[in-house]
Amino acid sequence: MALQGYNALVKTQSSAIAFTDEATTTSDNKTYQITNATKRIFDYETELIVKNDASIVTGYSFNKITGTVTFQTATVRTITLTGAYVALTTVAEATEYSFEGTLDLGDSTVFQTDSRTFLPINQSATASLSRFYNVDGFFLGMLFDKTVKVIEFYADGGGDPFRIYAMVSSDSVSASIDDLIKETVSFQMTDKGVI
Repeated sequence: MALQGYNALVKTQSSAIAFTDEATTTSDNKTYQITNATKRIFDYETELIVKNDASIVTGYSFNKITGTVTFQTATVRTITLTGAYVALTTVAEATEYSFEGTLDLGDSTVFQTDSRTFLPINQSATASLSRFYNVDGFFLGMLFDKTVKVIEFYADGGGDPFRIYAMVSSDSVSASIDDLIKETVSFQMTDKGVI
């Protein structure tokens, strides 16, 4: 089904809000997700502390963009998390965006094989956003401060977004006597995203 472009939406991180000893849920005793859905996108820069029965634990991996912590083995645990989540806000005056995700593939073909095989190596994404210039200086601040923030891209204003941690790689503002002042921002994904 075709979607109308005017329904698109872009959100970005406005602030990081601390949380302490937040409960998690699990369906397999291996991967635990923070229970409160509004706190599931963790701030990129804030340390995450994982506790089992109130004791700090190690030996896990985490995905800050989905609010999950994964252990290598399935064991009954009572996991709580301490860190910071991000609040998202709609990017004002946005008029256009593009998103391009890529996956680098390594050729894993061996002798005595009549078809090629490939394995995933690295994923990456870039994005751009155009908007009428807003004097808030938000994206220029991201560029000059070298900060990493969450950016979400929605195709129709709802549903599941493309969500990435990104840095501003360029920001240009253009003004002309016969047009409105416009800003074009380019982003580079860092770490894992959710597509």
